Amino acid sequence: MRIAAAAAAVLLAASASLAADEVVLQSGDVLKGKVVEKNDMHVVLDHPNLGKLDIAMGRVKSVVIEGEKPPEPPKEEPRWVSKLEAGLNGALGNTRSQGFIGGLVSDYKLPRHLWHFESRYFRKEDVGETTQSRFYAVLRKDWLFEEGSRYSFFAEGRYDRDQFQQWEQRGTVAAGVAYKFIQEESLKVGFKVGGTATKEWGLEGPDADDDVRPEALLGVEMNWKIDDTKEFTAQATYFPDLSDTPEYRILASAGISYRLNEKGTLTLRGGAEYEYDTHRTDPFKRADIRYFLLLVMDF
Repeated sequence: MRIAAAAAAVLLAASASLAADEVVLQSGDVLKGKVVEKNDMHVVLDHPNLGKLDIAMGRVKSVVIEGEKPPEPPKEEPRWVSKLEAGLNGALGNTRSQGFIGGLVSDYKLPRHLWHFESRYFRKEDVGETTQSRFYAVLRKDWLFEEGSRYSFFAEGRYDRDQFQQWEQRGTVAAGVAYKFIQEESLKVGFKVGGTATKEWGLEGPDADDDVRPEALLGVEMNWKIDDTKEFTAQATYFPDLSDTPEYRILASAGISYRLNEKGTLTLRGGAEYEYDTHRTDPFKRADIRYFLLLVMDF
């Protein structure tokens, strides 16, 4: 009996040593033994019960060899994350209408560099006549002081084209400093200060002036993830005219998004944009309010 027990102990120890390596198959089955050969074509496993098994690599999900550090999963390379928008919009102010809106929003994030691009097009026709036609595009870059910092420098360029404004085209370049005084997982609130240079083309009226206009920039931004399906965003920027005080303009927007599917690739978004410009003269109204309802698809 003692000899048999000793023999059994030896066999168990040998089996334990053979069972140190693991071969995980695509089916989910796990084979334990000793890997005696491994290449791009196959892996040979010395199994304590089944003997040597020659397994084609096409059937293998992973191989774990005792003492070897498992390979780290490849890091996902940063990429542009984009949203395609389409839906309905309306306007109150220089135009009163309901029509179509289409847009593209993209973000590219690195540890200390953030790119943001957005563009939208609004259009309305009544009995073949265009009553609203507006396009804008914005490109912004943020440089964080350090990874995870609340402070950042930013630079931004914006282009507007509108057939129903006192101007036909407008270009703005801006730069400054931004700071997030609330930076939590579900809530981010910050402000930005800086300066801009604005030029308008195609101006109408007796006081039309197409010179570059220097402006200061004061703004606030908020992003609130209400829960797993809903998100609220808002921003407002004040541009006092440095060359003609007390003239100024305001750009503001707010919107709420509701996730429609489990993956979060389809979203319903509603909101409004507000613009107020004291430079406008009759018959152009100083205030414009544009509201929208969008179906947003991530890709």
